[in-house]
Amino acid sequence: MLQASLRSIISQADERAEIVIVDGGSTDETLAVIETLKASFPQIYVYESESRSGVDRDILQSVDMAQGEFCWLFSDDDVLSPGALERVLQLIQDFPAISGASLNNAAYDATMSYSIATVPAAGHGALRRNHLFSDRNKCLSVLGVYIGFISCQVVRRSLWAKVVENHDLTPHCNSWIIVYIIGKMLEQNPSWFYVHDVCVRYRSGNDSFVSRVGIYNRQLITHVAYADTIGSLLPRDSTAYRNIFKILISDRMPRTLAVLKSKGITLSGQFRLFSMYIGRYWSYPAFWIKVIPIFFVPNSLVRLIERIYRGLRKRKTAARRGMIVQDFE
Repeated sequence: MLQASLRSIISQADERAEIVIVDGGSTDETLAVIETLKASFPQIYVYESESRSGVDRDILQSVDMAQGEFCWLFSDDDVLSPGALERVLQLIQDFPAISGASLNNAAYDATMSYSIATVPAAGHGALRRNHLFSDRNKCLSVLGVYIGFISCQVVRRSLWAKVVENHDLTPHCNSWIIVYIIGKMLEQNPSWFYVHDVCVRYRSGNDSFVSRVGIYNRQLITHVAYADTIGSLLPRDSTAYRNIFKILISDRMPRTLAVLKSKGITLSGQFRLFSMYIGRYWSYPAFWIKVIPIFFVPNSLVRLIERIYRGLRKRKTAARRGMIVQDFE
């Protein structure tokens, strides 16, 4: 995946760009892959760590090593869309005073063979064109959890560095360090751009956190740790805070729960999630309307619906490519 990610960047990069990679103690062929690609793009710089320090520390390390005024954060399993790098470079030229930008994405299956439905970047699909924010709370309210999508954030390095220098980040190394730092950056300069053009293609269903910490703890990261981060940026009784979680409930929770059920989450696992969800979201009407009903749909039915949907997407993609597909799976 790293090789595909790097090739998508190198194919668009020139002398205006550098690639900084933090290798968190990998034991596979990561360094060999990087060394091979350096031959075609020398501006690759690697930080080799003997142990894993966590995604938050890795992100901080990568930005600290960077030299450019703007840093495009990126995960090793996503790829750039064609023309995306030039699009962002043009954005920086047109709006040189921005703190950064959030970029739109498109979801694909784990093999990047066909596209699937994407949760909108802005809550409830509120943004359907480029938009320049000039109000911090409005920006957080609309983009909310999306600011934590690593591969879709571009940040001004000098402003990021000021936040890192002036704040104790230890309490915020909870997998949401990006959200916290950007929230603090917006206090100093609330100019933030949303790019509606698809700049990133990501692998849906390739959540590395689940394999490391398990389903329940992964959901704690999404709902408890994230709430702590947002709560450090906004009053919990504010309109902006509640709007963020309205979006999380309406746009993301139903999809996530359906995916978990399609993968066979047990009844006891569902009960644990139900107990955690209801303790946090009972006061949101959307929770009762959009999330609770999914608990009552049998896993087997959800799995069947997903197979049919993915089969149709594969057939549609194959038809566009002039191929013939015999069955769904």
